[in-house]
Amino acid sequence: MSFFHGLTLEAFPANLTSSLAQPFMSYLSSALLLGSVAVQHILGNIAATPPASDLESFIQRQYPIAYDGVLCNIGSEGCQAQGSSPGVVIASPSREDPPYFYTWTRDSGLVFKSLVDIFVDKFDPALQDKIQQYVASSAQLQGVSNPSGELWNGEGLGEAKFNVDLTAFTGDWGRPQRDGPALRAIAIIGYAKWLVSNGHASTAEDVLWPVVQNDLAYVAQYWNQTGFDLWEEVYGSSFFTAASQHRALVEGASLARALGFQCKSCEAIAPHILCFMQSFWSPSAKHILANTSMTVSPPRLKKLRAAARAQGVTAEVIADAGRTQIEAGSLTVLGVGPAPKSLVDKITGHLKLL
Repeated sequence: MSFFHGLTLEAFPANLTSSLAQPFMSYLSSALLLGSVAVQHILGNIAATPPASDLESFIQRQYPIAYDGVLCNIGSEGCQAQGSSPGVVIASPSREDPPYFYTWTRDSGLVFKSLVDIFVDKFDPALQDKIQQYVASSAQLQGVSNPSGELWNGEGLGEAKFNVDLTAFTGDWGRPQRDGPALRAIAIIGYAKWLVSNGHASTAEDVLWPVVQNDLAYVAQYWNQTGFDLWEEVYGSSFFTAASQHRALVEGASLARALGFQCKSCEAIAPHILCFMQSFWSPSAKHILANTSMTVSPPRLKKLRAAARAQGVTAEVIADAGRTQIEAGSLTVLGVGPAPKSLVDKITGHLKLL
Protein backbone atom coordinates (compact mmCIF):
# COMPACT_ATOMS: atom_id res chain seq x y z
CA MET A 1 0.00 0.00 0.00
CA SER A 2 2.97 2.29 0.54
CA PHE A 3 3.89 4.14 -2.65
CA PHE A 4 5.09 7.51 -1.43
CA HIS A 5 7.12 9.59 -3.83
CA GLY A 6 9.71 12.10 -2.70
CA LEU A 7 9.22 15.45 -4.40
CA THR A 8 11.07 18.69 -3.89
CA LEU A 9 10.82 22.04 -5.58
CA GLU A 10 13.59 20.84 -7.88
CA ALA A 11 11.19 18.23 -9.26
CA PHE A 12 9.07 21.06 -10.60
CA PRO A 13 10.10 23.39 -13.43
CA ALA A 14 12.66 26.00 -12.41
CA ASN A 15 9.91 28.56 -12.06
CA LEU A 16 6.73 26.65 -11.34
CA THR A 17 4.45 29.65 -11.52
CA SER A 18 5.84 30.84 -14.83
CA SER A 19 5.97 27.39 -16.39
CA LEU A 20 2.45 26.51 -15.35
CA ALA A 21 1.06 29.90 -16.21
CA GLN A 22 2.62 29.95 -19.66
CA PRO A 23 0.19 27.41 -21.21
CA PHE A 24 -2.71 29.51 -19.98
CA MET A 25 -1.65 32.63 -21.81
CA SER A 26 -3.69 31.46 -24.77
CA TYR A 27 -6.78 31.89 -22.63
CA LEU A 28 -6.22 35.62 -22.53
CA SER A 29 -8.06 35.83 -25.80
CA SER A 30 -11.21 37.51 -27.01
CA ALA A 31 -13.18 34.47 -25.88
CA LEU A 32 -11.91 34.76 -22.31
CA LEU A 33 -12.38 38.51 -22.25
CA LEU A 34 -15.91 38.09 -23.54
CA GLY A 35 -16.53 35.49 -20.85
CA SER A 36 -15.17 37.84 -18.21
CA VAL A 37 -17.44 40.62 -19.39
CA ALA A 38 -20.40 38.26 -19.29
CA VAL A 39 -19.57 37.16 -15.74
CA GLN A 40 -19.11 40.74 -14.60
CA HIS A 41 -22.41 41.70 -16.21
CA ILE A 42 -24.24 38.88 -14.45
CA LEU A 43 -22.63 39.65 -11.11
CA GLY A 44 -23.45 43.29 -11.62
CA ASN A 45 -27.11 42.45 -12.04
CA ILE A 46 -27.06 40.35 -8.90
CA ALA A 47 -25.41 43.13 -6.94
CA ALA A 48 -28.04 45.56 -8.19
CA THR A 49 -30.83 43.37 -6.83
CA PRO A 50 -31.92 44.41 -3.33
CA PRO A 51 -30.81 41.77 -0.77
CA ALA A 52 -33.54 39.49 0.48
CA SER A 53 -32.34 39.82 4.06
CA ASP A 54 -29.88 41.59 6.30
CA LEU A 55 -27.80 38.39 6.28
CA GLU A 56 -27.41 38.44 2.51
CA SER A 57 -26.51 42.11 2.66
CA PHE A 58 -23.87 41.38 5.29
CA ILE A 59 -22.42 38.55 3.19
CA GLN A 60 -22.11 40.83 0.16
CA ARG A 61 -20.32 43.47 2.22
CA GLN A 62 -18.14 40.99 4.05
CA TYR A 63 -17.02 38.94 1.04
CA PRO A 64 -14.30 41.30 -0.30
CA ILE A 65 -13.10 42.00 3.23
CA ALA A 66 -12.79 38.30 4.05
CA TYR A 67 -11.20 37.51 0.69
CA ASP A 68 -8.54 40.19 1.10
CA GLY A 69 -7.94 39.02 4.66
CA VAL A 70 -7.32 35.46 3.50
CA LEU A 71 -4.86 36.58 0.83
CA CYS A 72 -3.11 38.69 3.45
CA ASN A 73 -2.26 35.49 5.33
CA ILE A 74 -0.58 33.75 2.39
CA GLY A 75 3.17 34.00 1.87
CA SER A 76 5.31 35.42 0.78
CA GLU A 77 3.59 38.63 -0.30
CA GLY A 78 0.65 38.66 2.12
CA CYS A 79 0.60 41.71 4.37
CA GLN A 80 0.46 39.51 7.49
CA ALA A 81 2.70 36.73 6.16
CA GLN A 82 6.04 38.49 5.80
CA GLY A 83 8.87 36.01 6.30
CA SER A 84 6.88 32.97 5.20
CA SER A 85 7.58 30.95 2.08
CA PRO A 86 5.49 31.36 -1.10
CA GLY A 87 2.22 29.47 -0.97
CA VAL A 88 2.31 29.06 2.81
CA VAL A 89 -0.87 29.88 4.72
CA ILE A 90 -0.20 31.24 8.19
CA ALA A 91 -2.71 30.42 10.91
CA SER A 92 -2.35 33.83 12.55
CA PRO A 93 0.08 36.75 12.56
CA SER A 94 0.28 36.35 16.35
CA ARG A 95 3.82 35.27 17.22
CA GLU A 96 3.42 35.02 20.98
CA ASP A 97 0.72 34.63 23.61
CA PRO A 98 -0.48 32.64 21.78
CA PRO A 99 2.17 31.74 19.18
CA TYR A 100 0.29 30.77 16.01
CA PHE A 101 2.64 32.03 13.32
CA TYR A 102 2.83 28.55 11.81
CA THR A 103 1.23 26.76 8.90
CA TRP A 104 -1.25 23.91 9.43
CA THR A 105 -1.81 21.32 6.71
CA ARG A 106 -5.53 21.29 7.54
CA ASP A 107 -6.00 25.05 7.49
CA SER A 108 -4.03 25.41 4.27
CA GLY A 109 -6.10 22.74 2.55
CA LEU A 110 -9.37 24.36 3.57
CA VAL A 111 -8.19 27.82 2.51
CA PHE A 112 -7.01 26.70 -0.89
CA LYS A 113 -10.08 24.57 -1.48
CA SER A 114 -12.07 27.80 -1.28
CA LEU A 115 -9.57 29.71 -3.42
CA VAL A 116 -9.56 27.00 -6.07
CA ASP A 117 -13.36 27.13 -6.18
CA ILE A 118 -13.18 30.90 -6.69
CA PHE A 119 -10.54 30.48 -9.40
CA VAL A 120 -12.51 27.80 -11.24
CA ASP A 121 -15.54 30.08 -11.21
CA LYS A 122 -13.56 32.99 -12.65
CA PHE A 123 -10.06 32.87 -14.12
CA ASP A 124 -7.60 35.08 -12.23
CA PRO A 125 -3.87 34.91 -13.13
CA ALA A 126 -2.80 36.35 -9.77
CA LEU A 127 -4.84 33.78 -7.86
CA GLN A 128 -3.50 31.05 -10.11
CA ASP A 129 0.03 32.04 -9.11
CA LYS A 130 -0.85 31.52 -5.45
CA ILE A 131 -2.45 28.14 -6.15
CA GLN A 132 0.65 26.98 -8.00
CA GLN A 133 2.86 28.21 -5.17
CA TYR A 134 0.69 26.21 -2.79
CA VAL A 135 1.25 23.09 -4.89
CA ALA A 136 5.00 23.70 -4.83
CA SER A 137 5.12 24.31 -1.07
CA SER A 138 2.98 21.20 -0.49
CA ALA A 139 5.41 19.10 -2.51
CA GLN A 140 8.29 20.38 -0.40
CA LEU A 141 6.49 19.87 2.91
CA GLN A 142 5.71 16.26 2.06
CA GLY A 143 9.42 15.53 2.06
CA VAL A 144 10.22 17.25 5.37
CA SER A 145 11.11 14.80 8.15
CA ASN A 146 9.21 15.67 11.32
CA PRO A 147 8.21 14.24 14.72
CA SER A 148 5.34 12.29 13.10
CA GLY A 149 7.68 10.46 10.74
CA GLU A 150 9.16 10.40 7.26
CA LEU A 151 7.89 10.42 3.69
CA TRP A 152 9.11 6.95 2.77
CA ASN A 153 6.40 5.24 4.85
CA GLY A 154 3.96 8.14 4.73
CA GLU A 155 3.80 8.78 8.47
CA GLY A 156 5.32 12.24 8.15
CA LEU A 157 2.31 13.41 6.14
CA GLY A 158 0.21 13.23 9.30
CA GLU A 159 2.17 16.06 10.93
CA ALA A 160 -0.18 18.86 11.91
CA LYS A 161 1.88 22.02 11.51
CA PHE A 162 5.19 23.34 10.24
CA ASN A 163 7.25 26.48 10.54
CA VAL A 164 6.41 29.09 7.92
CA ASP A 165 9.80 28.60 6.24
CA LEU A 166 8.80 24.98 5.44
CA THR A 167 10.93 23.42 8.17
CA ALA A 168 9.69 20.98 10.79
CA PHE A 169 8.06 22.12 14.02
CA THR A 170 9.62 19.91 16.68
CA GLY A 171 7.81 21.13 19.80
CA ASP A 172 5.17 19.22 21.73
CA TRP A 173 1.86 19.03 19.87
CA GLY A 174 -1.16 16.84 19.27
CA ARG A 175 0.05 14.52 16.54
CA PRO A 176 -0.73 12.92 14.20
CA GLN A 177 -3.71 14.71 12.66
CA ARG A 178 -4.95 12.59 9.79
CA ASP A 179 -7.35 14.94 8.02
CA GLY A 180 -4.61 17.21 6.65
CA PRO A 181 -3.45 15.02 3.74
CA ALA A 182 -7.05 14.43 2.66
CA LEU A 183 -7.92 18.13 2.70
CA ARG A 184 -4.77 19.03 0.81
CA ALA A 185 -5.54 16.39 -1.81
CA ILE A 186 -9.09 17.72 -2.23
CA ALA A 187 -7.81 21.25 -2.82
CA ILE A 188 -5.18 20.26 -5.37
CA ILE A 189 -7.54 17.84 -7.12
CA GLY A 190 -9.91 20.74 -7.73
CA TYR A 191 -7.19 22.65 -9.55
CA ALA A 192 -6.04 19.52 -11.40
CA LYS A 193 -9.54 18.97 -12.75
CA TRP A 194 -9.57 22.55 -14.02
CA LEU A 195 -6.29 21.88 -15.83
CA VAL A 196 -7.71 18.75 -17.44
CA SER A 197 -10.87 20.54 -18.52
CA ASN A 198 -8.82 23.32 -20.10
CA GLY A 199 -6.49 21.14 -22.13
CA HIS A 200 -3.56 20.77 -19.73
CA ALA A 201 -3.89 17.18 -18.58
CA SER A 202 -0.13 16.66 -18.92
CA THR A 203 0.55 19.38 -16.34
CA ALA A 204 -2.02 17.86 -13.99
CA GLU A 205 -0.45 14.43 -14.40
CA ASP A 206 3.22 15.39 -14.29
CA VAL A 207 3.17 18.12 -11.63
CA LEU A 208 0.05 17.81 -9.50
CA TRP A 209 -0.70 14.09 -9.48
CA PRO A 210 2.53 13.04 -7.68
CA VAL A 211 1.65 15.39 -4.80
CA VAL A 212 -1.96 14.21 -4.72
CA GLN A 213 -0.90 10.57 -4.95
CA ASN A 214 1.23 10.84 -1.81
CA ASP A 215 -1.72 12.17 0.17
CA LEU A 216 -4.11 9.58 -1.24
CA ALA A 217 -1.65 6.84 -0.36
CA TYR A 218 -1.50 8.16 3.20
CA VAL A 219 -5.29 8.13 3.47
CA ALA A 220 -5.54 4.62 2.05
CA GLN A 221 -2.90 3.32 4.44
CA TYR A 222 -3.80 5.11 7.68
CA TRP A 223 -7.54 5.84 7.47
CA ASN A 224 -8.37 3.33 10.22
CA GLN A 225 -5.77 4.66 12.68
CA THR A 226 -6.66 7.05 15.49
CA GLY A 227 -5.28 10.58 15.85
CA PHE A 228 -6.18 14.07 17.01
CA ASP A 229 -9.34 15.74 15.74
CA LEU A 230 -9.57 19.08 13.96
CA TRP A 231 -9.72 20.98 17.27
CA GLU A 232 -6.47 19.27 18.33
CA GLU A 233 -7.94 18.35 21.70
CA VAL A 234 -9.56 14.93 21.24
CA TYR A 235 -7.59 11.77 20.45
CA GLY A 236 -9.56 9.04 18.76
CA SER A 237 -11.56 8.58 15.57
CA SER A 238 -13.09 11.74 14.09
CA PHE A 239 -16.13 11.96 11.82
CA PHE A 240 -14.71 15.08 10.17
CA THR A 241 -11.48 13.23 9.41
CA ALA A 242 -13.30 10.19 8.03
CA ALA A 243 -15.59 12.33 5.86
CA SER A 244 -12.60 14.26 4.49
CA GLN A 245 -10.73 11.04 3.78
CA HIS A 246 -13.70 9.50 1.97
CA ARG A 247 -14.12 12.55 -0.22
CA ALA A 248 -10.41 12.65 -1.04
CA LEU A 249 -10.40 9.05 -2.23
CA VAL A 250 -13.59 9.44 -4.27
CA GLU A 251 -12.30 12.59 -5.96
CA GLY A 252 -8.85 11.06 -6.35
CA ALA A 253 -10.35 8.10 -8.20
CA SER A 254 -12.27 10.51 -10.41
CA LEU A 255 -9.15 12.52 -11.23
CA ALA A 256 -7.20 9.36 -12.02
CA ARG A 257 -9.86 8.31 -14.52
CA ALA A 258 -9.78 11.77 -16.09
CA LEU A 259 -6.02 11.37 -16.52
CA GLY A 260 -6.48 7.98 -18.18
CA PHE A 261 -5.52 5.56 -15.41
CA GLN A 262 -6.90 4.04 -12.23
CA CYS A 263 -6.36 4.69 -8.52
CA LYS A 264 -7.08 1.17 -7.31
CA SER A 265 -6.44 1.95 -3.64
CA CYS A 266 -8.88 4.87 -3.84
CA GLU A 267 -11.61 2.69 -5.27
CA ALA A 268 -10.92 -0.15 -2.84
CA ILE A 269 -10.73 1.85 0.40
CA ALA A 270 -13.39 4.54 -0.11
CA PRO A 271 -16.32 2.12 0.48
CA HIS A 272 -14.72 0.93 3.72
CA ILE A 273 -14.46 4.50 5.01
CA LEU A 274 -18.07 5.17 4.05
CA CYS A 275 -19.10 2.09 6.01
CA PHE A 276 -16.96 3.19 8.97
CA MET A 277 -18.67 6.58 8.97
CA GLN A 278 -21.96 4.88 9.85
CA SER A 279 -20.49 3.93 13.24
CA PHE A 280 -20.55 7.58 14.33
CA TRP A 281 -24.34 7.62 14.42
CA SER A 282 -25.72 7.50 17.98
CA PRO A 283 -29.20 5.89 18.03
CA SER A 284 -29.83 7.09 21.58
CA ALA A 285 -28.72 10.68 20.99
CA LYS A 286 -30.09 10.69 17.42
CA HIS A 287 -27.14 12.57 16.01
CA ILE A 288 -23.68 11.93 14.62
CA LEU A 289 -20.91 11.77 17.21
CA ALA A 290 -17.99 14.04 16.44
CA ASN A 291 -15.50 11.54 17.88
CA THR A 292 -15.40 7.89 18.92
CA SER A 293 -12.88 5.28 20.10
CA MET A 294 -11.54 7.48 22.89
CA THR A 295 -11.28 4.83 25.58
CA VAL A 296 -7.79 5.59 26.86
CA SER A 297 -5.91 8.76 27.65
CA PRO A 298 -3.52 9.64 24.82
CA PRO A 299 0.17 9.88 25.64
CA ARG A 300 0.05 13.65 25.48
CA LEU A 301 -2.43 13.93 28.35
CA LYS A 302 -0.38 11.55 30.46
CA LYS A 303 2.73 13.60 29.78
CA LEU A 304 0.99 16.85 30.76
CA ARG A 305 -0.45 15.26 33.89
CA ALA A 306 3.02 14.09 34.92
CA ALA A 307 4.47 17.56 34.24
CA ALA A 308 1.81 19.19 36.41
CA ARG A 309 2.30 16.80 39.29
CA ALA A 310 6.06 17.32 39.10
CA GLN A 311 5.35 21.01 39.79
CA GLY A 312 3.21 20.10 42.80
CA VAL A 313 -0.02 20.93 40.95
CA THR A 314 -3.05 18.69 41.16
CA ALA A 315 -3.89 17.19 37.76
CA GLU A 316 -6.17 14.43 36.57
CA VAL A 317 -7.63 13.18 33.31
CA ILE A 318 -11.42 13.61 33.23
CA ALA A 319 -13.89 11.22 31.61
CA ASP A 320 -16.50 12.89 29.43
CA ALA A 321 -20.12 12.51 30.56
CA GLY A 322 -21.33 11.99 27.01
CA ARG A 323 -23.76 14.90 27.00
CA THR A 324 -22.28 16.42 23.85
CA GLN A 325 -20.96 14.89 20.62
CA ILE A 326 -18.18 13.13 22.51
CA GLU A 327 -18.64 9.49 23.43
CA ALA A 328 -19.39 8.92 27.14
CA GLY A 329 -16.37 7.77 29.12
CA SER A 330 -13.86 9.27 26.71
CA LEU A 331 -10.75 10.54 28.46
CA THR A 332 -10.25 13.79 26.61
CA VAL A 333 -9.79 16.56 29.18
CA LEU A 334 -7.03 17.29 31.66
CA GLY A 335 -8.02 19.09 34.84
CA VAL A 336 -5.18 21.19 36.26
CA GLY A 337 -5.07 23.30 39.39
CA PRO A 338 -5.72 25.35 41.27
CA ALA A 339 -2.52 27.13 40.36
CA PRO A 340 -1.41 30.55 39.06
CA LYS A 341 -2.13 31.03 35.36
CA SER A 342 1.56 31.55 34.64
CA LEU A 343 2.34 28.12 36.09
CA VAL A 344 -0.53 26.45 34.24
CA ASP A 345 0.65 28.05 30.98
CA LYS A 346 4.15 26.77 31.64
CA ILE A 347 2.82 23.24 32.10
CA THR A 348 0.33 23.16 29.25
CA GLY A 349 2.12 25.34 26.73
CA HIS A 350 -0.87 27.69 26.39
CA LEU A 351 -3.29 24.94 25.44
CA LYS A 352 -6.94 25.93 25.40
CA LEU A 353 -8.33 26.44 28.90
CA LEU A 354 -11.98 25.59 29.46
